[in-house]
Amino acid sequence: YKGIPGEIFCLGKDCEVDTNGKLVGSWYFSPTSPMAYYTKNADDENYSPETLYATYGHWLTVDDSGVATVHTFAHFGGTTGATPNTPGVWSAADPSSDDAGLKLSTATYSGKAAGRSVRRVVATDGSQSGIHSGRFTADVTLTAQFATAPMLGGTIRNFQSPDNPSAVGNWTVKLTDTAVSSGTLTGGTVDTEPANVTGGSWSATSYGEADKRPTGIYGGFRAHFTDGDVAGAYATRHR
Repeated sequence: YKGIPGEIFCLGKDCEVDTNGKLVGSWYFSPTSPMAYYTKNADDENYSPETLYATYGHWLTVDDSGVATVHTFAHFGGTTGATPNTPGVWSAADPSSDDAGLKLSTATYSGKAAGRSVRRVVATDGSQSGIHSGRFTADVTLTAQFATAPMLGGTIRNFQSPDNPSAVGNWTVKLTDTAVSSGTLTGGTVDTEPANVTGGSWSATSYGEADKRPTGIYGGFRAHFTDGDVAGAYATRHR
């Protein structure tokens, strides 16, 4: 169906094919691979398998003593297929390139983060009067600086908790600009501005085509605040 393999079947007595070859009535389509990703083609009608994308998320475990541990993951989820997975091109801008992306010295990547958060309620006397926890989502914006020695930094903001709105605070995490090597960033730190941020760490990995700027960047992070903590993963794409 529109380029997606699967099976079509009728769940009624009104299934017909009209004179234009269109299905009419209670026809249903079941894709062969329900979890596969597809992108819409330029004709805006058919689809092709998505070969370049990242997946990310988290899970929570609790041991016998009641200690909870947050586990996060972010990794390349596509296939090498016809479009190979490489870090993409991080080299300095080439004004003579035929590719518009390779002419640029910077690029913005936007996406989402998800994980677990804990927010502590502090009384006026400085004592802890309560604690809240839950899942969170947030917006991620990264800025890549392409050069002989490329850099990557960004911001995570707009923390929201679908489980418990009280589990997040008015937090903004600034990911300090850090060197990128072979499309990978490790050991990144979190800026302690604004003042309610006390520290943190982050990592990043890029993916894309061998002769173009990275298609996307994914990774993980942890951040600590005067009133809470977060641990999560993220995925972004070039905008």
